[in-house]
Amino acid sequence: MGVTRAQLRGRCPGSLEARGQVLVLFALSLVVILGAAGIAFDAGRFLMERRSLQNAADAAALAAANSLIRGGSLTDADTEARAVLATNLANGPNGIVAPLPPASPVYAPGGAGDPAELVNGILISGGDIRVAIQNTVPFTFGRAVGMTSSVVGAQARVALRGDVLPIAVRRFINLPGPNV
Repeated sequence: MGVTRAQLRGRCPGSLEARGQVLVLFALSLVVILGAAGIAFDAGRFLMERRSLQNAADAAALAAANSLIRGGSLTDADTEARAVLATNLANGPNGIVAPLPPASPVYAPGGAGDPAELVNGILISGGDIRVAIQNTVPFTFGRAVGMTSSVVGAQARVALRGDVLPIAVRRFINLPGPNV
């Protein structure tokens, strides 16, 4: 039994060298955990903003369709849609008031004039009403790695078929609950 305490000291789990290794692992783990929490926080903000924009766009498209069905002009429908948007966008979930869409529609690059490529604006033509809105949401924790803001958008479409009031119906790929 020729092993002394001095020889065992470097191999003992409670030694100073082992505690130093735990400190390094803890510090690295803390950075990873805080980074994941920051990503989750920013992602939650973007999802809340998108949901808020989608609700506003849906309500505006339905209001414009309702105005047209009641016999209003295209200008009346546009005015009604903008009034509903102004009401719904006044209190954003992130404390950021989204701007109203511009008077002339904005299309995705290379899609000018194509209603399916509308990214910001209100487009009413015949029985087809499209509303697209955007808002810029700043990162909170993403700024630590150089990300400043991201554009969040939503689109809604109502197609009129006769003189029937439109209703909103959500299409599910996988229905929630038991698929009976």
